[in-house]
This record gives sequence, C-alpha cells and structure tokens, in this order.
Amino acid sequence: MHSIANLFSLNSLKDLIIENCEEIVTIKDIDLRYVSCNKAFLSLLGLKDQVNVIDKKISEIFYDPNSNIFNCNSAIIKRSMDPKSFVFDEEKDFGSKIIKARSYPIFKNGVINGFLSVSKNFDRDNKTQRKLIEKFRLVNSFLENIPILAYIKDLHNNFIVGTKYSKEFFQCGIDYYAGNIKIDLSDSASLIEEEDKYVIKNKKVLIKEKILKSIDGNDHWYKIYKSPVYDEQKGISGIMTLVQNIDEDKKLEVQKELFLATMTHDLKNLLHAQISSLQLLSKGKFGTVSEKQKEILDMINESSSFMREMIYSILSTYKYENGMVKLNKVNFNIDELIQTCIEEAQFLAQEKNIVIEYKKESDITIVNADESQIRRVISNILNNGINYAYKNTKIIITFIQQDEITSIKIKNNSEPIPESMKHRIFDKYVAGNSSSFTRGIGLGLYFCKKVIDAHNGKIFLNANNTENEFIIELPKMDKEHLVVDFM
Repeated sequence: MHSIANLFSLNSLKDLIIENCEEIVTIKDIDLRYVSCNKAFLSLLGLKDQVNVIDKKISEIFYDPNSNIFNCNSAIIKRSMDPKSFVFDEEKDFGSKIIKARSYPIFKNGVINGFLSVSKNFDRDNKTQRKLIEKFRLVNSFLENIPILAYIKDLHNNFIVGTKYSKEFFQCGIDYYAGNIKIDLSDSASLIEEEDKYVIKNKKVLIKEKILKSIDGNDHWYKIYKSPVYDEQKGISGIMTLVQNIDEDKKLEVQKELFLATMTHDLKNLLHAQISSLQLLSKGKFGTVSEKQKEILDMINESSSFMREMIYSILSTYKYENGMVKLNKVNFNIDELIQTCIEEAQFLAQEKNIVIEYKKESDITIVNADESQIRRVISNILNNGINYAYKNTKIIITFIQQDEITSIKIKNNSEPIPESMKHRIFDKYVAGNSSSFTRGIGLGLYFCKKVIDAHNGKIFLNANNTENEFIIELPKMDKEHLVVDFM
C-alpha cells in the first residue's frame, strides 16, 4: 500500500469517515492516490471492497473527462489552499449519476498533503440541475468531437483538460489531425517555454506561425494560439493553447507566391521594354518627333513607369503580409541614407519647384535596422510628400537621435487631409484624392507601416490644416537579434 497512507492514523479516519452515511466520502494523498473511502463511494462505482480503490490514482478509477475535472480542481485547491466545489457525471453499466462534490485540503505542518472530498447525488428532477447536466454533456461532446488540438495546462506545464487527441500531442507530440505526424517536443521545448513566459508576464494572447520539427527531421508549419487562464481571484492559473497544422496552407502560399513572382517578372520585362522604346522614341532615335508627339510619348512613359511601381508595391505588400520577408538588420549610417534618398528625389521635386531642406540635429548617426527596407520607407514618404505638396513650397526633413530613439520627420504643405482619412491613412487601399496627384492604389503607406512595425518602431502623422508631418521612430540598436522574422 502507498506509504502516504501512514500519514493518516486509524483514529483520524474513524473521525472523518462515517461508513454508513449517505454522502460519498474519499481521502486522497497529494499525488491523487486514494487513501480511504466509504461504502457510498464503493456503491457509486459498483464495487464491494476498498481493495479495488486504495492506492490507485484518479485516472485509474475515473476516465476522461472526469479524471481531468478532478485534476483541474485539485490543482486549483493546491494554489488557493481553499475548498472547491464541482460537478461530474458518472456513468456505469447500471446507470448514470450526477455528482456534486466539494474537496477540502488536508494540512500537515501548514503544508497540503492530501484532499478530503464529500459528494452527493443531484436531484435529477430539478429543472436547474437538468440544465446543468445538459450543459455538462454539451461541453463534454464539444471536447470529444471538435477536430482541433486544444488544451489547458497549469503553470507547472501539467496537462489539465483538452480535446480528444490533445493529450497525446501534448505528451508525445503526435498530431492525429495531420496524419499522425510526431513532433520532436525536445527540439521546441525552449521556444514553448519562452512563449509561455510571454503570455504569463504580459497577460496577453499570443498568436503566431512557426516551424516545428518532426522526429524524422522534416519541418512542419503550425499556427499557435495561447491565452492566459484566470482563476476566481483574477490571477493566472494556466495557459490555454490551440495548435493547428498549416502545412497545406503554406503549400498554397508558395504556389501563390510562385505565380505572383512569375507574373510580376513577365510584366516587368514587358514594361521595361516598353519604357526603353518610349524613351528612345521621345529622344528622336527613330526619327524626328514633334513637340506634341514628344509630350504624348512622355506621358505614356510616365504612366508605364508608374505601373511598374504599382507592380513592385503589390508584390512587396503580399510578401510582407504573408511573412515571407525577413529583416536583415545591420549597423549603418542613416544620415548618409537620408541624403541618398534626397538626391534620388531631387528631379521629382524640381518639376514642382519644391526645395528639400535637410536638418541633422544629432551627431550619432549609426542605427541597427534593415537598410534597404528603411530606404524604401523614407523614399516612399518623401516621394508622397513631393507628389501631394503645393508647388513652389519647401519640404523639411529632420533627423534626431534622442533617448535611444531615432526620429526622422518629413514635413510638407499640401491640401488639408480630410479628418475621415487621418486615422486610417496607414490602412490598406487608402489613397489620397488630391487634384494635383490622383493616381495611387493605397499600398505605399500601408507598406511603410508594415516595415516599421517589424522593426518594433512607430510611424504616425501629425496634420494641422495644410501642414503635414510624417514621423518615423526606430528603437535603439539591437545587437543580439540581427535577423527578425515578420511572423
């Protein structure tokens, strides 16, 4: 017999257990093994002797989901050190009974070393109780039949309750719904621990896609959802986890990416050929052209160039949204990058007689970021600023390094931005309707926000009548993470 039984003397048991009382009484040790029970409990199980119960675990007496209910409530009692009431439905060959139980912690020297449970049958004719029974059965049916891996574990990484095949996945890594793939849990243990710490510390939901390696060495894509579980005192008592294999979704993404990349490549080649031919025609390489013809050719050339930029924007946005882009963070001189962007925009500015003024207000110019992506963001906002700005005005770019934050401010003067657009200017497909520049598909600023968000930075707009200022903020240098995934 289990040694924990020695913790309880015969006299104590006589005081606690009344053999012939109607209530169902049991005593379990800290490991949830039965130390003692009365006749009512044996009757519930259809047994005649305690020998069939003593020293056995709950899981050997009650099967899921009842075993999970006991485990969950015992874990709560351990944390709170208070009694806990719960209900379970016990079905045997001779019938079904709805049992209302209340468990009490047993203390020795101030430490819980067992549980006393007192239970009794529900009155099945009571309407309220019948509703509770039906709800219990619905929940049980839901857990048994929903085709997803979902489970709750406590803060010590112990499985508490879950859907039909979730325990097998939690303990052994076997994913029944993905063709019995067996995940190498040891390979992902440290990452799972970090995710759990994030959920507990920040009290936030975590949603991410990640690759898990199976024991045969293959990579498999999974979508993970983790949420804190709160107890009655609003403290975190566990973590709910939903796990779904998305290998097929990723295969479709690759197919879509291949299609989009192929189509984009073909369109770019066609546009390059058209643009080159138009430029040669406009320059008179194939014969003299009139001023009117040159004007039309230049207009077609400009439209073709704009179409090419739209194709680039569509492809880039698609890649960022689907997590196909990674940041390659390096240390670089952002002052030099800003000046490069200004030089590239000078021709566009000259067409509207706009002066670009640059103010550098910091001697510290080294940042840690993806240089090519930050260049695209600055160029995009600067070009937008020029396109929407009044003619014969000034665009002011200010660079500031303060409190370990790098700020780049780009200010222009243009038609007032409507109030209805200000709060959603970084949303997808939101484009300006300025009479001076009406073309656009509304992906430029959306793309910029995606890039800055991936850097854990901020991008926002301060607009006051005709004066608009876009502000980019990048955090301090991060030498530990030179590659950041967009997932």
